[in-house]
Amino acid sequence: MKSMKFFVLLIVFAFLFAPVGVAQEKAITEQLGKITFPTSCDPKVQEQFERGVAMLHSYWFTEGGKVFDAVAKQDPNCVMAYWGYAVNLLGNTLSTPPSLKNLQAAWQALERARAIGAKTQRERDWIEALSAYYRDYDKVSVDDRLLAYTKAMEQMTHRYPDDFEA
Repeated sequence: MKSMKFFVLLIVFAFLFAPVGVAQEKAITEQLGKITFPTSCDPKVQEQFERGVAMLHSYWFTEGGKVFDAVAKQDPNCVMAYWGYAVNLLGNTLSTPPSLKNLQAAWQALERARAIGAKTQRERDWIEALSAYYRDYDKVSVDDRLLAYTKAMEQMTHRYPDDFEA
């Protein structure tokens, strides 16, 4: 009898607090703001991809990584999902550089993106700009890689002056 009461109580709580989870998800999305980052990925994953980019801007790296991973699973040919995963692994470069494990994982993600092949020049440019940071991570100092990435991003702003993300 006690287990039956407990079971009923559990179901009641589940129904009471389920809407809270939905409301929290909506609040989180609203807090992140709206990002516009066009890709050639399946339109079904576009909103989710942009949510991942918004998470990057909010330093939500753990959740952002999950989002980009989910996008890649839904659309394995979405090269920008691999780019998103790799940029997410940068973390907060003002506090500490990525770990060796994250450097390796990011480089592998970028290699995967290159192997699939970007459908647009803009996407190739984004992948190559980020590659400037991760290339030769085991041989080149973090300062030199940051400088290379900064230069690559500066070129992006000239090539795509209307691209807010650049």
